[in-house]
Amino acid sequence: MKKLIRIRVVQFFLYEMRDVEVGMNCGIFGANGSGKSSLLDAVQIVMLGANESRGSAGVAFNAQADESNHNSRNIRSYCLGQYGDSPDARVRDNANTYITLVWEDTTTQEIVSTGVSIYVSADREKSDVQGRYILPADIALSDHLELVDGEYRPRPWASFRQMLSQRAYGEEVLFHDSERFVNAMLFRLRSPNKMNLEGC
Repeated sequence: MKKLIRIRVVQFFLYEMRDVEVGMNCGIFGANGSGKSSLLDAVQIVMLGANESRGSAGVAFNAQADESNHNSRNIRSYCLGQYGDSPDARVRDNANTYITLVWEDTTTQEIVSTGVSIYVSADREKSDVQGRYILPADIALSDHLELVDGEYRPRPWASFRQMLSQRAYGEEVLFHDSERFVNAMLFRLRSPNKMNLEGC
């Protein structure tokens, strides 16, 4: 069985960079509007390949994420860090967002990282999914960042993509299509016992 052990986010909602350890029993506590629901939505964004289509396969964000009790959250608003009712109430004017989920096999201790990179700007209506990735290794928070003028900033997608390709060891790790990404991720997260049974 694969279990989620870490949620890593960069420029997502109120978090500039955050590394969250997840145990078998895990609680997320905080004041209203502090970002509890946003972490669950970050997991959902990855699990659905950042697919915002309104069908049954699309993202449906937690209604509790909005203080006004109407759900206007979308990937773009999460990445810009919008809060309150005003569209100008946001943490950043543009974002190079990374959401990475790190999984561990409870039997083999194999690590798999799955995630998405999204670029958004306050000047543009739509979010741009730069890439979806699955890597059989732990992608550390520091892998998502670079030091610029003494400050850590999100690593540009081109550089991050190159790092993934170098660590791929011949495996397919980059996915443009959300459906192919989700299928590949679910295959990768299956139990090894189930794969062996299907091969009989």
